[in-house]
Amino acid sequence: MEIARLQRSRLHEASDVLARAFFDDPAWVWMFPSRSRRARMLPWLFRLGFDMTNADVWVNADGPVIGAARWLAPGRPVMRVGPTLRA
Repeated sequence: MEIARLQRSRLHEASDVLARAFFDDPAWVWMFPSRSRRARMLPWLFRLGFDMTNADVWVNADGPVIGAARWLAPGRPVMRVGPTLRA
């Protein structure tokens, strides 16, 4: 499997994958006990995290996104100021 940096226009795909992967995570269940609210909030929160951080998102290169990892290169600022202030 080849891994490639995800284009910003496809971040919603990675957000959806991570939301499904962490849907039953105890921390998210505690924060959002309602399954329907958690299903609405998690994709948005993961996308917000992608927008606010200055990290690259890496995914499988071919086909639909089936997994994602965020990578912050050494020496790169952690947060993007503009999106963080808007959030």
